[in-house]
Amino acid sequence: MGSNIRDHKGRRKGADAHAKGWAERAGVNTTVMDANWVGQGRSGGPRRNTRMLKYLELLCDEDAAHPGLVIAFPGGPGTDDLCTQAEALGVRVLRFPYVPAAREAD
Repeated sequence: MGSNIRDHKGRRKGADAHAKGWAERAGVNTTVMDANWVGQGRSGGPRRNTRMLKYLELLCDEDAAHPGLVIAFPGGPGTDDLCTQAEALGVRVLRFPYVPAAREAD
């Protein structure tokens, strides 16, 4: 999961909140990789996306029981960048077009 955008109570927001909630409900383990906005500025998000995809590659080598997959929840430019990078690497991307409001705060 991606960024370090949080609400006033410290909870993740947006696509990250959707992803975490979905993963918990589906019993999928997660690893959080925050962007380094202070040290890398605006390039922190895309650089974080690259790190996440390299991590996925390590987990899903040729002998892995499952292929690499990106599940994209509604987000913004950061989500779009991750999907673009993943597709360029040949990683399958599933995009969820809509997440009901009741699930946003998971």
